This record gives sequence, C-alpha cells and structure tokens, in this order.
Amino acid sequence: MKGTARKSKHLLLALVLAAGFLFATSGTVYATEGIDNVEKSDDGTEAVSTARAASAADLTIGSLSATESVEYVEKSWDGTRVVSTTKTAECTPITSDMENIGGEVPSWYVVKGDVTIDRRLVVWGVVNIILTDGSKLTVKDGISVLWDRTLNIYAQSDGESAGELICIADTNYNAAIGSNDNSGPNGPITIHGGKVTADAKTHGTDGAGIGGGNTGAGGTITID
Repeated sequence: MKGTARKSKHLLLALVLAAGFLFATSGTVYATEGIDNVEKSDDGTEAVSTARAASAADLTIGSLSATESVEYVEKSWDGTRVVSTTKTAECTPITSDMENIGGEVPSWYVVKGDVTIDRRLVVWGVVNIILTDGSKLTVKDGISVLWDRTLNIYAQSDGESAGELICIADTNYNAAIGSNDNSGPNGPITIHGGKVTADAKTHGTDGAGIGGGNTGAGGTITID
C-alpha cells in the first residue's frame, strides 16, 4: 500500500509540474520550472525526482505576467536641490484584473496605456509603480497601503507627457491612497513623479486623499 501511495503522489506531482501549474498559499504565489531527472517507475509512469523552484524575486501576488525592462526617473533631495536620476527596472505590467500587488520581496510594476481597476488595489510589502509617458491608471476604489507596507510611484518624465494615476476612495472611511478605516496609519508613500489625483470626496470626506483612513493617523508621505 505504501508503494502504491508513493507512486500515485509521484504521478500527481509530474502532471502538475508538466502543466506548469501555479498555486497560492497564504498570499504567496509559487511556480515550478526547469523539471530535471524524469525517471520511469516500475509501472511505466513517470516520476519527477527533482525540480527547481522559481526565484521568489520573480513572483508577486496577483501577477504572473512576464516582466519587461522599463526606464524611470528617481528623485531625491541632496540637501540643496532635487536630483533626478534615470534608472531601469524589470517590471510586471499592471492589468485591470489585479487586486493584490507585491509580495515578500520588493516588486516592480509598470502602467502602459489606459488601465482601469474597478476594485481596491491592495499593496503587500514594498511596491514600486512606474507610470510610462502617456499612460493612465484609474483605480476606482483607491489603493490600500497599510502601516507595514510601502508604495513608491515613479514617472518617466515631467510635464504634460507624464503618466497619470487617479485613485478614488471606495467608502466614506478609507483613504484614496493609504490606510483603511480602523487600520492605523498608512505605510510610507513616496511620489517621485507623475500626475497623481487622490479623490476622497466622491464617496465621503472622512478619509484622507493620501494618508490615513477615518480613524487612522497619517503616516509618512513624501512628494519629490
């Protein structure tokens, strides 16, 4: 019986890996790749003896798309003036079906074209969003950034061609960009560029445009 059970488990694992199956556990997405050393068992079925797990740095909650290299401008204060530095990051495109972004490692996303998300977008861990020139991201229920999470927003240029972010608070109590009602202060939010609109008045006035929810104190907000 033990031998039969072991073979069944091996067969199931082989089928799952061969199909490139992706699964989530406790908010973390895992993937399998690079199947090695496929062996034949006594009954002719194939069993996978080893498989390499995909790097955690390539996996993010709510995002399984291929990444692409994107330029962005990072701004900082050197004590006397704002300094702009052009950098490059590997990013996952933001799509309209997303609800959770981020993960256990810092994650990078890019907005290209006109994208609308009809639900509250929840940030996990450290999330970086690049607004490409001419793009617009509309999040109708706002972006949740709780006290233990971080959101950085970048653009590729200044002026009329800069990408745009429009966030609308989903209730009378949540911030348009920041914490929810009764969730404490918002986590660090830094805006390096882009045209950003945070509307907390469409559904009420108790939450901040950028900052804390109705009963939460405001956290760190930096606009370079």
